[in-house]
Amino acid sequence: MPPERPSGDARRARVRPDVALVPPPRPGVVAPPPTEERARRAFPHATVAPAVLGVSLLLAAAVGVFVVLPRWVARHAQPIAAEAKNPGPSPAPAAAVAERAPESAEPAAPEPPPRPEPEPETEPEPEAAVEEAPAEVAERVPEAAVPEEWTRAMSDGLAALDRGEFAEARAALARAEAARPGSTATADAVRRAEEGLKGVALSAHRGRGEAAEAREDWRAAVAEYDAALKVEPQVAFALEGRARSLPRAQLDERLAAYLQRPERLGTDSVAREAQATLDRVRQLEPMGPRLGQQAAALAKMLQEARTSVDVRLVSDGLTEVVVLRVATLGAFRERTVSLRPGSYVVVGRRQGYRDARKTLVVSPSRVPAPLDVRCQEAL
Repeated sequence: MPPERPSGDARRARVRPDVALVPPPRPGVVAPPPTEERARRAFPHATVAPAVLGVSLLLAAAVGVFVVLPRWVARHAQPIAAEAKNPGPSPAPAAAVAERAPESAEPAAPEPPPRPEPEPETEPEPEAAVEEAPAEVAERVPEAAVPEEWTRAMSDGLAALDRGEFAEARAALARAEAARPGSTATADAVRRAEEGLKGVALSAHRGRGEAAEAREDWRAAVAEYDAALKVEPQVAFALEGRARSLPRAQLDERLAAYLQRPERLGTDSVAREAQATLDRVRQLEPMGPRLGQQAAALAKMLQEARTSVDVRLVSDGLTEVVVLRVATLGAFRERTVSLRPGSYVVVGRRQGYRDARKTLVVSPSRVPAPLDVRCQEAL
């Protein structure tokens, strides 16, 4: 059995407190500094402290990974899901936290996850503004605010439109517009009434124009088609009817002028114009009974105008007789002259007497009476 070692207090009692006993140094061994020796003696268990500290850190890391981290993940599941939709800076993975835990000197509480950056607030895009006409805005008047007069007038106007009485409908809709200006419903109904009135007017002009063509009153037909074109400038029936009636109206007026004054056909220039008009009438298809009769009458007059008529002239043998623009006949007592139908001026001249002037009308239908031409009024 080893001898009992004196306690620390007994050893300290044998040593004088004011004299430090230092053992002699051993050969080849360097004595440690007195301060380290005192520290080792004062803390005999200090060599095991790093191992204990490492184990404590590992335990703290394990608790953080297996206890604290699952609870934190459960509490922040929704923010993480929201963050996944709008990705931002992601928190460090759990494995990295576990690896960094042993490096820290003390078990640190798990760092709170970074707050997800709030999504930038975007103002909702304003819906495209729908441009509304003032009439459409006026339509959104509360039902209680709709004037009773407007309702009654609209009812009368729409009923008249259904019956086809467009003039009556327009009058009723004018009352509705006065009761409630700017109404879209009133404007639409007014357009319907105007279109109806336009259709009625065009139908009337067309009927009267076709009737005038049937009786070959070409000038009246042109007037009806012109009136229809004022209502609707591009209406087809009026354009076609006018193109058909206007040339016939012009030819009808020329034929009537020649037939009313057949004596003009004796002049060569007038006869040529009448013949040209007659040729144009014959080219018309269909010609029509009235134009056909006029053309036949003009053709007969032209034929007669080219046929000369014998006319007897009587004088005193002293008067010089001249047929103006035809011939100078001289002095004679009786003479027969062949003249084409027409109107002529016969002048008698005698020295010391006033001239005698007579008008001779030669007609192909009858032989004129003898014409007496002599100067009898002395100067």
